Amino acid sequence: MKFYRRIITLLLLILAISSSLPAESRISLLQELSFGYSYTSSPLSNEEALRIFLPYGNPSGADTNNPENYLLVNSYMVISYSRNRVIPNWVAWRVTQANLGSVNREDSFRPDNRLPSSFPKAYPGDYTNTGYDRGHLCPSADRTSTREAMASTFLMTNIAPQTPDLNRGPWESLESYLRSLVRQNYDVYIIAGNYGYKGKIKRKKLLYQDISGK
Repeated sequence: MKFYRRIITLLLLILAISSSLPAESRISLLQELSFGYSYTSSPLSNEEALRIFLPYGNPSGADTNNPENYLLVNSYMVISYSRNRVIPNWVAWRVTQANLGSVNREDSFRPDNRLPSSFPKAYPGDYTNTGYDRGHLCPSADRTSTREAMASTFLMTNIAPQTPDLNRGPWESLESYLRSLVRQNYDVYIIAGNYGYKGKIKRKKLLYQDISGK
């Protein structure tokens, strides 16, 4: 079987508040983009989360009726998930200074029980001895305001196979760069997805998990 070579891609939608705007205009625009939501409020309804994390709409029309484009929403991100590939298609989130706190990383990888019972679930152990990292799409460092926010990034629906060289190299550098923009008072919106196909990770019970470019 011919495998496509691994393709690294990131679809980023970055909407920033220009540093050249007057303070009053900047605050007004922030309020408009936030739809009146303060990050001190929790939890978000699904409708609020969709408005905040996808202000320009759902890029693939994900919904709960399509198992290959299955919509998952919580207060910290929006996910399109593939039942057959057992990985996310894309994850959308927003990062502001309020999201960057002092909570330390806790590796609480776990299956996502929001998935229908008919869906095969990914488990942390699926990656053991595969040569691939459990690669976050929404990074844990973007959600350090609370332990709950941090834990949300370790759901396996936010994880895809990623080579260590990529995960701990250019991908991590890109994540750090985006957070540096946030610390400069930019308001950053991100959509990160998987593209391409290389093979499968063998999983328990003869299930398989796709290895895609991330």
